[in-house]
Amino acid sequence: MSSETTEGYIERVDPGEVWRIGYAPDPWAWTDWAYSRDGRFDGRWDAPAGEYRTVYAGSSYFACLVEVLARFRPDPELVAEKSEIVEDELDAVMYPTVGAGTVDPAWFAARRAAQAQLGGSYCDVSESSTIAALRHNFAEAAIGEFRLADFDASALLNSGPRELTQRVGRFIYELPRGAGGPFDGVRFLSRHGADLELWAIFERADDEAHSRHLSAIRVAEIDPDDPIVARALRLHALTVG
Repeated sequence: MSSETTEGYIERVDPGEVWRIGYAPDPWAWTDWAYSRDGRFDGRWDAPAGEYRTVYAGSSYFACLVEVLARFRPDPELVAEKSEIVEDELDAVMYPTVGAGTVDPAWFAARRAAQAQLGGSYCDVSESSTIAALRHNFAEAAIGEFRLADFDASALLNSGPRELTQRVGRFIYELPRGAGGPFDGVRFLSRHGADLELWAIFERADDEAHSRHLSAIRVAEIDPDDPIVARALRLHALTVG
């Protein structure tokens, strides 16, 4: 269900079924601070100064797979450069390298596919009225500081200036109740396609190992031969080996 707040932000309430790909044994657990860099994480909607943690989810198993497998896509320039290298036959046998676009089976073994029911209130940053409401606060930074053409949908989808979206996330995190907040996270679209719906869930002071908005959690191993996994691999032109 969605509605517009008095400030123009579109609110999505109780999203329902969500998925996540995360480390075994507990994919929904907040990432341990020990894995942060200088006390902060670098996800698109993470806190800019490490004030809280964020866990990411997708509305479908496929959406999650597309997101996490994108990092394995071969770089066209590197592939072209590698094709010009003449490799010694003995080196190729003794020191084999993983080909571009290949996912090690160990990657799947270390992770789990998790399903849950998600409740709470989420600010939809993909909606035009939300973008317009946010623009008053972030247009100057987007244009002057980050050298973007404008603060618009493309600015929020851009994978480059993470600091901008992190600032937007912090702003949403701190919105008072009278302005439509407090929001429990952000609903956004994947840069890999507008058909992939994603969620960023904010950590709050009263959360424990998981967000209190998660329920009916189920966890399973990831089967590389699963048709949905195979579809995501094909999308990115990846193989397992």
